[in-house]
Amino acid sequence: MSKPLIMPKRIITFLITLTILICVCFSGCFENVTRSHPPYDFSNEDTGYAHKDAKDPEGLAPELVLQIRKDYMQLQLDHYRQHDDDEIYEYYANLIHLKDIWIFAYIGNYSGCELLYMADLRPIGGLYIIEIAGYIIAFAREPYVYKDTKLYTLEEAFDAGFITKEGIYEIGMKVDRAFAENNNKS
Repeated sequence: MSKPLIMPKRIITFLITLTILICVCFSGCFENVTRSHPPYDFSNEDTGYAHKDAKDPEGLAPELVLQIRKDYMQLQLDHYRQHDDDEIYEYYANLIHLKDIWIFAYIGNYSGCELLYMADLRPIGGLYIIEIAGYIIAFAREPYVYKDTKLYTLEEAFDAGFITKEGIYEIGMKVDRAFAENNNKS
């Protein structure tokens, strides 16, 4: 009677990885995922607000608020473009409307950047916790940084040098009541 063939774990892992790689290659996942969709045409969009609590925040010009809302909507649509599926993009392009997007809260200007919370009709989860510049900061929702007609995550803005470590500290002190206690490096 012969012994059953036992393959080492490395060979099994290699074969599984190779199988997955072959499947991915033949499924077209390595194609260029950038689609040729033009930027969204806002000419037919209602620029008012559908949500009863939505209003322009104090401290920002109405023209800037409208531009930020448009840029946020474009950012969301660009996210759905990554799926490389026209049906998914068209579904979300018909679902997202400018009237359903607003600046939930304007946090302030840091290093020439506007820090804010955006809102739309999608539900949000709990706290949004970021570890950045050696600090841990808890936000009420994901913060966005607006600079030169572009929205960035806080991490992207910090990595690009738009917001300094001192700015991150000021932001933490403003938005997170437990910031000083959680970041005490004694």
